[in-house]
Amino acid sequence: MSKSVEPSIAETAFSCPHCGAFTTQFWYKLFAEALGDDSKKTPFIPKRADKEKWKDIPEITAELLEWVDKMMSGLVFFDQLNCGHTCSADD
Repeated sequence: MSKSVEPSIAETAFSCPHCGAFTTQFWYKLFAEALGDDSKKTPFIPKRADKEKWKDIPEITAELLEWVDKMMSGLVFFDQLNCGHTCSADD
C-alpha cells in the first residue's frame, strides 16, 4: 500500500481524503475586480429567456452562449483574463 499524503498548500500532489487516489493539484493566480461603487451590486446572471432571445442574434458567439450556460448553472468557474492594463508583466 502506498503512503498517504495529506492535502497541503505546500505540496503539488496529495492523496484524496475521500477515495485515497493520489493526484496532482494545480495552483492558479486569481484576479478579482469589484463590481463598481455600489457595494450592494450583484453580478448579472442571465435567465433562460435571455439565452433564447440572444441565440438567434448573429453577433452572439458560441463562446458567449457558453458563458451564459456557466452563469445560469450557479457553479464557480474560471474565465481567462484578457490581459490589459490590470495584468503584471510576469502574468
